[in-house]
Amino acid sequence: MRRMAKPVYVDLRCNYGPQERRNIDISKPGVLDVAGVANGELHSWFRGLDARWYGLVSFPIMWASRNPSSGLTLVDQLVPAEALKLRRYNGQTYRS
Repeated sequence: MRRMAKPVYVDLRCNYGPQERRNIDISKPGVLDVAGVANGELHSWFRGLDARWYGLVSFPIMWASRNPSSGLTLVDQLVPAEALKLRRYNGQTYRS
């Protein structure tokens, strides 16, 4: 099976729901930032029994400490279509 690997933005709030800020020390390990947007790669589409579309996507989630070299890379995650947006370069959709 050939994988599409189209670049997308993943709206983490849409995917994981709104995150309520709590008094958490973000300098400690294990605190994820799931409130922003991640650059992901869309591999394929699937339709659910609820008639909604889901993308099979790989994307990173950064630690809240904002260290750019660290985070988790989630591979082959089902993400609802409304949480995905094609990335564009110079006004054009990237095509692989």
